[in-house]
Amino acid sequence: MFCEICGKEIDYDARICNECATLEYIEREENTSQKVKKFILRVGRFLVDFDTIIGMIIAILTFIFFLLAAFGLFIPDDIGYFDNLNQAPLCLALAFIIPIVILLVVVIWHYFIYLLIDIKDSLTEIKNSSRRN
Repeated sequence: MFCEICGKEIDYDARICNECATLEYIEREENTSQKVKKFILRVGRFLVDFDTIIGMIIAILTFIFFLLAAFGLFIPDDIGYFDNLNQAPLCLALAFIIPIVILLVVVIWHYFIYLLIDIKDSLTEIKNSSRRN
């Protein structure tokens, strides 16, 4: 940890900076900021995980819907004809393609959020290292 006033390195448990005699508010600020950061990361991860679960549920329901639609085309009408049987391949294709697209969007969104978190952490680290110098 570094002193906010003079920039000298001090022990993490230190209550006072040996160089400029700044008292324990340094430790309190860092602990508070660490708690806030952990809370924000926990909430962010929960939201990303929640979005992932919702996306997976939507993909599964879409798969079931189009699969049932495709199988429903094999049920004859009142007269015994299969009028819409030529649409069965389309329904089967959509039963696989649309859920895959949904899952890809969810995965890309998931990694995009984590990329933004990593960029923010990297910029904060660069900012802190430039202050120290």
